[in-house]
Amino acid sequence: MYKTMQFDGDAPIYRQLADAIYADIAGGDLSLGDRLPTVRELAETMGLARGTIKRAYEELERMGAVEMTQGRGTFVCYRPAAPQGRKAAAMEAIDEMFRKLGELSFTPAEISIYLDLKMRQFAGREKTMRLTLLDRDPETLWQVAEQLQTLRGVEIRALRLSELTDVSAEWEAGVDLIVTPAQHAQAVARLLPDPEKLERVALTPKPETILALTRLAPGKKIGVLCRTARFAQAAAAVCRTYARADVVGTFLFGMGDLAAFLSGCDVLLLPPDHERLCSEEEATLLAAATRRHPTIRFASAVDEGSMLHLEQRVQSLLQNGLKA
Repeated sequence: MYKTMQFDGDAPIYRQLADAIYADIAGGDLSLGDRLPTVRELAETMGLARGTIKRAYEELERMGAVEMTQGRGTFVCYRPAAPQGRKAAAMEAIDEMFRKLGELSFTPAEISIYLDLKMRQFAGREKTMRLTLLDRDPETLWQVAEQLQTLRGVEIRALRLSELTDVSAEWEAGVDLIVTPAQHAQAVARLLPDPEKLERVALTPKPETILALTRLAPGKKIGVLCRTARFAQAAAAVCRTYARADVVGTFLFGMGDLAAFLSGCDVLLLPPDHERLCSEEEATLLAAATRRHPTIRFASAVDEGSMLHLEQRVQSLLQNGLKA
């Protein structure tokens, strides 16, 4: 099932997989009550991380297409709510809207901002605040965004700093709070008309990452694989602090001979959900390599003190009518 599926670089792999399964469900290839493969089965079949499959299933459950039951499995629960013609009409209307906005020279980033604003007005969520997370590195950005999803009453939007080519008053008007790691705070503050909306947080490696590093035997050769040089430098520094093993090099996805790099490593250090960051060919090589070599996920999180302060500020904003 989906063993030969091809992924592109325009969307996260879990999202592409969820869309493919949803299309089969909506199209009738999978029927009400059908059982999907387990996370482990599909991960092994496709050569993907279990976390990627789990996120795809969770997305399908959010869409109302499947039901996940502990101990039983994942089952199709989709029931068509309207004729296919209604969906086609909606797609045409959206395409027409994008066409008109394109004629007005709006960029995709600007369109996203205005859509967020209008959706918020449409939903009428008076007690929901908009939080934007900014970071330079996608490896850290997605991890922290997932952690911030635990905040109640908050809609999270994650952006890389490189995407903020034009920070306008309209953009800031749609945001109640802006969160960024402390090391980027000065750069972000210079971009904002209202720096008071900025909340700095400190990031730290997760305990399970540190524990895995301390357990490595001396002399083992660690290879760091990621997308950005900044993340590689941070990961290598943590390795030098906690591991008795040696970092023999770093590999940036899309830049070099991955097979040759892997041949010189005993242990692989990867960001969580690395499939989002690498090409299909690199993902295939890594799927095989992670079965041969010990693999450590370099996971980071907002530290306890920063998270507590952020939660308090969010609740204060909600209680005071979102006036930053």
